[in-house]
Amino acid sequence: MWSDMCEILYYPRSNDEWAHHKSIGERAAQEMLSCVGKHGHLRSGVITINGLIAFQWGDVSERQMLPKDAKSLLISTLCAIALSEGKIPALDERIAVSGQDLTWRHLMGATFARGDQAAANAAAIALIEKLTQLFNRGLSETVRTKINDPIGSGFEIHASGDLGRLPNISSSVLDLARVSLLHLRRGIWLDRRIFSPLWIDLAAAEASGLYWCRNYPGSELGQLMQRCSPTFSTAVSTDRSAAIVAMG
Repeated sequence: MWSDMCEILYYPRSNDEWAHHKSIGERAAQEMLSCVGKHGHLRSGVITINGLIAFQWGDVSERQMLPKDAKSLLISTLCAIALSEGKIPALDERIAVSGQDLTWRHLMGATFARGDQAAANAAAIALIEKLTQLFNRGLSETVRTKINDPIGSGFEIHASGDLGRLPNISSSVLDLARVSLLHLRRGIWLDRRIFSPLWIDLAAAEASGLYWCRNYPGSELGQLMQRCSPTFSTAVSTDRSAAIVAMG
C-alpha cells in the first residue's frame, strides 16, 4: 500500500488547507491503527502520509480540551525548542524545583513517565513554570510565538483556576497532527528549523522517551515513536513518513 504514496513532503498552510492523498482505505487504516493500539473508541482521528491526509474519521476540526498526554506533546515541543535555542544548556544542567536540586533530565523524565499521575502532574506544572521563565513570557504567549505562529496551529491556553493543576489547553486533532508532523520531520517546518534534530535522538535514547515511547521494527509501520492513553493516541513512523493522531 506504500508503493504509490507521494514522495513530496507537504506542509499544510492552515487547518483549512490540508491536502488529501488518495485514501488508503478503511482496511489499510485499521491495519495501521492496530500497530499503535486500539483507537476505535476515540471519536476523531487522522492519518497523514508525507503530510497529506490519507484517512480520517470524526470531526478532526472540532476544538476540545486536551487530555494530559496531548498537553504533554505540547510541553515536549517547548522543551525541544528551549534546548535548541540554548535556553537549556544541557539536560544534566541542575535546577532548583520546590527546594529540590534536580536536573532538566530528571524533571522531564518525571513529567513524561507513565505510572504515578500525581507525580507526573506535579513535575509537568514545575516544568511549565521553568519553561515560561526561560522564555520570559507567559505560557499562552510562549505557545503562540514558538508553536502556533511558526506551524499554523491554534492551541489556546485557558486558566484552570487551580494552581495545583495543569492549565487547560484547547485544540483540534488537526492542530495535534501538525505538532506530530513537526516531530516526524525532526523539527523542520517548511524552510524553517523550529528545533534541533538532537531532541528526537535524545527522545529515542531516553528511557522516559522525553514524551515518546519507542516501538522498533516488526510491524507494517516499521520504526515507531508513539504515545497512547484511553483518551489520546499519537504515533509517528520514521520509516513510512506517517503520523497518526486520535482523540476523544
